[in-house]
Amino acid sequence: MQCKAFKNSGEQCNRKTKKGQKYCWQHKDQVDQGGRPKKYTSVKQMEKDIKKYFQSCIKKIKDPETGEITYKQIRPFTITGLALALNMDRRTLLNYEKDDKFFPTIKKAKLKCENFAEEQLFKSGTVSGVIFNLKNNYGWKDKQEIDHKGDLEIDVTLEDE
Repeated sequence: MQCKAFKNSGEQCNRKTKKGQKYCWQHKDQVDQGGRPKKYTSVKQMEKDIKKYFQSCIKKIKDPETGEITYKQIRPFTITGLALALNMDRRTLLNYEKDDKFFPTIKKAKLKCENFAEEQLFKSGTVSGVIFNLKNNYGWKDKQEIDHKGDLEIDVTLEDE
């Protein structure tokens, strides 16, 4: 049977499918494979639930004397924590990023988690976190300089067997 998917050019895919399947190996992940339906079909609902997760990681504190409101991070922003808050596993959450409709939402949430983790590197009180960040995100490298000045003598002794 011929694949039911369409190429980016608009032409129907001309590959053959495995017996009992509607889509070829290349298009099988781009279509609904049956099984459990996606939890989110609405980007707005997902964004609302993601916002709730990030808010749950921060505690609002009101000073009883001044009435001043401050915010305290009570839990780190993590991808796994976000997935749990959305009632799914980490891999399922990341799979939503493959859907063009959800891509910007997931990318922004991941970026927020990454930013939190990166900021923690600078709060440690040591430079190791900063060095780690510079090496991994900005292409910095450790550099060793070796002084090759001076005389070099090599004694070679050849023996006849």
